[in-house]
This record gives sequence, C-alpha cells and structure tokens, in this order.
Amino acid sequence: MQKKRTSLFILLALSTLFVLGLLFVPGCKQEVPQQNSDPEAMLDAVLERAKNEAELEKARLAHEAELKEPFYVLLMGGDARENTAEGNTAEPGYNPGRSDTMILTKVWPETGSITMVTIPRDTRATYEGSPIKINDILFRHGPEAAVDTVESMAGVDIKYYYVTDFARFIQLIDTIGGVTVNSPGAMNFKDVMTGDRIYIEEGENSLDGAGALVFTRIRKAFAGNQDACRQIQDRQVVQRVLESVPGMSNTDLLNILEGINKNTDTNLPSEDLAFYANYFSKLEDGIHIQQGTFPYEGWLNEDIDMWAVPYDEGKWKEVIAKVEEGGNPADVVQNPEVLFN
Repeated sequence: MQKKRTSLFILLALSTLFVLGLLFVPGCKQEVPQQNSDPEAMLDAVLERAKNEAELEKARLAHEAELKEPFYVLLMGGDARENTAEGNTAEPGYNPGRSDTMILTKVWPETGSITMVTIPRDTRATYEGSPIKINDILFRHGPEAAVDTVESMAGVDIKYYYVTDFARFIQLIDTIGGVTVNSPGAMNFKDVMTGDRIYIEEGENSLDGAGALVFTRIRKAFAGNQDACRQIQDRQVVQRVLESVPGMSNTDLLNILEGINKNTDTNLPSEDLAFYANYFSKLEDGIHIQQGTFPYEGWLNEDIDMWAVPYDEGKWKEVIAKVEEGGNPADVVQNPEVLFN
C-alpha cells in the first residue's frame, strides 16, 4: 500500500507543478481552484471517486443483464377518433379508446427471438367480478388494468406495455420513414386523417403512416373471420418494423426512438428503450419472429347484440406453453384462411 500511495503522491505533485506552471505562461490568467493541500485527503478523495465509479459500473452491468432476460410486453392499439377527420381535436393525454389491437409478445433479447400472439378484441374477460369485452378494459380502466387482466388470463407476468391510437400511430410510422408490407389482395379504405380513400395493391407496398393505418384497420374486405384476418395485418406491420432494426444506422435508430417516445404511452423507461434499440441493431443474425393468435371463433350474443369470443382457458394455456418452449403458436390455433369478398 505504501508503494501505491507513493506513486499517487508523485502523480499529484506533478499535476500541481503543471498547474502552477500555467500561472507563469505569458498572457495566461487562469485561476487555480482552491483545493485541499493535504496529500492524504486528496488521495482519499481520488480513491472514493474510483470506488463510486466502480459501483456505478457494477450497477450498470447488473441492470443490462436484467434487461437481457426474456420478458413479455403487451402492445395495444386504441380506436380513438380524436385528432382525426372522424373526431374532435383533443389535448395530449386523451383516452386512447378501445384496444381493438392487442398483441401479447414474448421477447428473448439474447437470441433475437420474438413471438407475437394476438388477443382477439371480442374475447370475453372478467374485470372486478363482472364480464367485459377485453378491448373495453383499456378504455374504461386504463393500461395497467388491461395488463393485469391479460396476465390473469394468460398466466404470465407482463413486464412492459405500449399503447398508441389512430393519430399517434400515423405519426409514429411517418417518423420512422414508413413501412413496407405484403398485402394478400387489393384493398381500399378511408383515411381517418383526411377522409380520402387510400388504395393498396396486392403484393409489396411501401406505406406511409396513413396507409399503414388503413392496412391495419381493414376487415370488411375479408369473406370470413374478418377481425382475425385484420389482426394478421397488424402483426405484419409490427414484424416488418422490428425486422428493420438490425443493421440500422444511428440516425434511423434515433428516429425510431423519437417516434416511439412521442407517440406511445408506456411503462418502459426511455433509457431502457434506447438500450434495446441499440442492442437489437447489432444482432448479426437478425430478429426471428413467430406469430399467431389466441382462439378467435365466436358468435353474435343476442342479449347484448355484440360479437363475442369465449375465453377458452385450456386453449390459452396451450398457446402459452407453445410460446414458452419457443414453438409456433399457430401450431395450436391456426390462423384463418384469408379470403376476400
């Protein structure tokens, strides 16, 4: 220890001579800050700072290790018409509406594996002992209540949630430079921002925010299982955005971060989102995505004049078991055949 202290004393002495030397350089008027001249105290301060920096680095590495653990996130897209041609202008923080899109997503950061499972919007749930359609929980009780309900139904812990809505979804897609999708057929639908119709061709399409929203909303074009077919489109948009992250430039990453931070509600800290964006951008093997749905077959409930999808606890457990083993959820509940009217 005496050798270490002697070396540090020498360094401190040389630093002091250097600063004093500056005082005698012509035209140099720097003021030397007052410091404790006790070498022992100065050495203790240096050692304390080094100790604090080591502890901070240890905490940072522990936090990053935690972030790399597998987790679930619930993605929700509300149907609020505010700030669109279909509704009234609203202040920030308005209710995002009913979560017509709900995607329970499992992420394995270290392998770049992601599995997305749609929760049909008409699924019957229970909230505080009363029956409710699952997409109504976000509207009436907020995102935390929606997360709690899905956790109970799926038997998993959901670490994060993300919520957006029509207007903010458009802005998000525009901020990241649009998205390319593969459409199963020709489609056209009204743009909720302008009231104009947007046309989407069969095959590959490069869409801006308005076009992407149309792609995720169309359902009446399908001959059967309309909402289940629509949610295939929803998952495809999310998948295409995620698949574009590996190899992305810093500028594009910043655009994604800006778009997400400005146009979603979430419980994921922005610095952790930045970590994930940077981490996934460096994955050499890319991102591997599987996707499917929970049961979607339902019927018209004449008592409430609404379409209802029953909650099949056994089938939900099968889907989650398949997700947990890294399998394809579509092996449990097959996606519907996409047919057009």
